[in-house]
Amino acid sequence: MKKILLVIDMQNDFIDGALGTPEAVAIVDNVKAKIKTYPWPPRRAKIFRSPTASEAPRAGRSAPISRN
Repeated sequence: MKKILLVIDMQNDFIDGALGTPEAVAIVDNVKAKIKTYPWPPRRAKIFRSPTASEAPRAGRSAPISRN
C-alpha cells in the first residue's frame, strides 16, 4: 500500500489569521509531527503552491507553481 500525505491550504490566514480558529491552531503541531514521519525528500514528491503577490500581482495569473 502506498502512503500519501496531503496538507491542503495550511496557511497563516486559516490558522491564526483573519480566518483562523482555535481548532486550526490546535492541529499545527500534529501536522508538523506527521510530516516529520515521512522520508524527506520523497522520491516522487509533487509540491505545489500558489504564486505570491510579487509572482502574480494581478488576478488571472494564479496558476499553481510546481516545485520538485
